[in-house]
Amino acid sequence: MKFEGIKISDLRSGDTINGIYILKNVELKVAVNKKTYLDIIFCDNTGDISAKLWDAD
Repeated sequence: MKFEGIKISDLRSGDTINGIYILKNVELKVAVNKKTYLDIIFCDNTGDISAKLWDAD
């Protein structure tokens, strides 16, 4: 059985992500308000997409 999730190339702003993706890059950063967040890039065979995880303490 093969999992058929949403391809990154088909995602649009505001979509809920449902799929299996490769974690290409993740960085812990500090926002202007001094709170930490993760700056993330996911990828699959159709492209890359960035994401943020706020309050990553």
